[in-house]
Amino acid sequence: MKASAELTSSKSLDHALCVVFYFRFMQKCLLILCMALGTYALGQEREACEADLLFSVQAPSGLKLRTGPSTSSRHLVTVPVDSMVLACTKTFGALQVSDTRGFWRFVRYKQYEGFMYDGYLKPLNRSIPDSLKDTKRASSSSDTLQPPVPISFTLAMETYNYCGDYDQLDPSLHWYGIYPPEQGKTAFTLERIRLELVLLSTNADGLMEFDVRTDREEKSLFLIGTDQQLDRGDLLYLPSVWQNELPITMYPGKETTVFARSVAEDPKNLHMQAFGGVMPGAEDKCPSLVDYQIHIRTSGTMDQRTQDIAPLLEAKEACAPPELIWFGDLNGDDLSDALWAVKNQDDARLSLLISVHQGKDIWTLADSWIIKNCQP
Repeated sequence: MKASAELTSSKSLDHALCVVFYFRFMQKCLLILCMALGTYALGQEREACEADLLFSVQAPSGLKLRTGPSTSSRHLVTVPVDSMVLACTKTFGALQVSDTRGFWRFVRYKQYEGFMYDGYLKPLNRSIPDSLKDTKRASSSSDTLQPPVPISFTLAMETYNYCGDYDQLDPSLHWYGIYPPEQGKTAFTLERIRLELVLLSTNADGLMEFDVRTDREEKSLFLIGTDQQLDRGDLLYLPSVWQNELPITMYPGKETTVFARSVAEDPKNLHMQAFGGVMPGAEDKCPSLVDYQIHIRTSGTMDQRTQDIAPLLEAKEACAPPELIWFGDLNGDDLSDALWAVKNQDDARLSLLISVHQGKDIWTLADSWIIKNCQP
């Protein structure tokens, strides 16, 4: 009898466990089915949603475009202030940010598609630019997005009596000035300018002497010419403490961090450190750099890359360690770009390094600007 009772009890326990496992299995199946149906429904809504409303971004630090209508959804790109985006009339849920209530909208920006909070979007009562109508779409549900179309950069400086190749500067490009923060403010800005070249003379070596000017009264930090239009406005927010740090001389052992848009913890920040030594020069020679390297590396866990950028700066022949003049996001890919200066025996070289998305490199040399003495 005792054995029979134990057998009956064991069968009851097995039955109970089977029931529990069955219900748990059904719960998981229902959860997966709901998620699949939800994703399908969202995809259907997006397909039926025609992005035909024109908005401009009003948030000073830009607005994030995400893969879904949630702050926990993956961040695709930060759209700068004053940029124009196309959005759907249909909304995908409400969101309260401080005192501002808004909704999630499906948005197109450049080659990106995703969801954006409209609390800091301003409707524009104007026709949609052709550049937005013709924008190629990139699926926001994909883990691998197509990188932005590469932008060609030409570097220049506002200067008088400059000696160089007069034809290297093409006024027909889209020209912009990068301007330092106004008194008491923190934002470096990108402004559209008109490039003015004034030819003065040609010296004995055949070098042309000319002025590089703009149509703005304020003096820029540097100028860039591009083959594509850029989104003007605030580029980088640096507190005065950081502003006072620039330029940063990368002596051997020096470490620093460069940011894309603001001084904040971000997996897209770049860590930088210099290695090597400096040897004093002879009587008429400048000091030389020995085994000099500048290593930069990404700080994110998903995209880990390291690069020695000293060869890009041609630092081997430099008379002093390179100086980091400025950094910030110029091409709108949420990664930092940088302007460097290297002093040589007979001239100085400014180099614009731009972020890249293919291969193992982080930066590539976009253009250089040589400063030399006009007198032979």
